[in-house]
Amino acid sequence: MKLPHAIKRAPSPLAVLIDPDGIGAAGSAQHLQGLGFGHILHLAHPAAPDLNLPHVTRLPFLAQTRQDLARALGQVFHRAAGKWVYWGFAGEALHFPHDDSRKIQDYLAFLDEEAHSAAPSLLIDLYPKHQTDPLLDTDNCWFDSAGYYCDPAEGYRRACYGGLRHRMGQHLPAEMQILNRPRLFRTGRIDWDEDLGAPPPYRSDVDVPPSCCVLSWRAAMALQTLPSAAREGVRFHWPQSQAWQGNWRALPPLGLMHLGKWF
Repeated sequence: MKLPHAIKRAPSPLAVLIDPDGIGAAGSAQHLQGLGFGHILHLAHPAAPDLNLPHVTRLPFLAQTRQDLARALGQVFHRAAGKWVYWGFAGEALHFPHDDSRKIQDYLAFLDEEAHSAAPSLLIDLYPKHQTDPLLDTDNCWFDSAGYYCDPAEGYRRACYGGLRHRMGQHLPAEMQILNRPRLFRTGRIDWDEDLGAPPPYRSDVDVPPSCCVLSWRAAMALQTLPSAAREGVRFHWPQSQAWQGNWRALPPLGLMHLGKWF
């Protein structure tokens, strides 16, 4: 993959938006720009539409395997060495404390003060009430409010599980079920396993809870297309489901996002 030289010149933080199908890409890009990301690298399937937004560099990219994607991201992170970089998929949204009144630069300044090289983060799946309901519908948008867990011996230094991916684990590969892979980190200071096909779970010198979350429709999208889920008549709703209103304030009371020392 030939990377544009603009990556080196792009302001930090840089956002990498992976767009395998065009679904939800424009909304995700606009959300990232609203958070304060100065430049977005759009890794787009060749058939995905252009975003037609300023400060977006489109790079046609067709990943056949998770390893293909991991190697491509590894190249981006190498070219952007030293920058804070966020990577996420179309149909996802990053949230951190006070993101309705503060920008991503404020959050990263807090992480720098705490000497973190990566933002401790958690992936929260969004889903409609039924498998056949339309996706990306803000009026029918839910998430699991209970049942998240990590290895009790090492806490957040180990892989975390829960939510839709855990409840529907029989339909999804094991690598898709880990919720705390780093999505926002300073490149060059965290390992990136290209052979694994994804970054390792968050690790640091201290065991810290997540201070940001990525809300994602991707697992629900995958389950809607899986024949095994269709045969079982999978429903995406249970008593612990909670309506998602698009606001970070719903997450701290559930223990899914911790404010730490940042006020």
